This record gives sequence, structure tokens and C-alpha cells, in this order.
Amino acid sequence: MKRFQSRRGEAIWIAWVMITAFMVAMGAIIYNWSRSYASASAEQVKEKAYREECSDVAISIESACQDNYTLTLTVKNLGRVRVDKIVVNMFDAFGGGLSGEQELPVKPGVSAVYTVLKQGPVYTVKAVPALRKNNKWVVCSEKEAEYSKVEYC
Repeated sequence: MKRFQSRRGEAIWIAWVMITAFMVAMGAIIYNWSRSYASASAEQVKEKAYREECSDVAISIESACQDNYTLTLTVKNLGRVRVDKIVVNMFDAFGGGLSGEQELPVKPGVSAVYTVLKQGPVYTVKAVPALRKNNKWVVCSEKEAEYSKVEYC
């Protein structure tokens, strides 16, 4: 009879150990999930703060001309913040596209000349400003400038 009670006590002990191990495992899973969720939320907040920087950005393409191999743009910064890079999207008459970029800072109220390599004739040019904040590029795609009917130099 004592053997039966002894085994019964061991079974209860094993059950408690298994429940405790299960709760520790669940706690670790919930901790990892909440940590990744919090870091993702922090990244989203940073991204929104960076996107607000784009509200002070405004550029215009004053002139554009091309030769056989390059496209030359004169871009003016009309905004209140410095633009660190311009991403140039070039389109031919049929809508085919090519992209190029040049890292050339443009201070507010100043014009800069960009020269970008190209392939084939360019009909339309779109320039997208980009800012560098905390070693991250913020591309202000909603602030792009467009220039149509690019002539030969």
C-alpha cells in the first residue's frame, strides 16, 4: 500500500514540474513576441517622424537637356531643408524607364546642376528628393518634380 501512495506522490510532483515548465515556456514566447512588437512599433514611429521632414521639402527642375550619353538637369531647392540626394527617373516617349541618382547636397534657395548617364532619348524626367537623417535615407516620393519634352543640348 505504501508503494502505491509513493507513486501517486511522484505523479503529482511530475505534474507540477510539467505545469511550471509549460508556464516558463509560454512566458518566454510572450516576452519575445512583445519585444519584437515594441521594436517594430518604434521603427514605425521613427519612420513617421522622418516622413514629416518631407513636409519642408520642395524642388523644381528649372531646365533639362540631353546629349547622346548624359542628361543634365538644373534643380532648384524651393524648400526650407537641405536636399542631400536626387533620384532621377527618366522616361522615353513610349514610357520605358531608367533610374539614376546622384548625391549632391542642395541648400534651400540654391540651384544645382546634376549630370546623369542615360541610354537612349529621354522625353520626361522626374526628380525625387532624398534627405539623410541619422544615417538613413528618407525619400520624399510625394515631392517629386517633373519636366517634359527634354531637348538636346
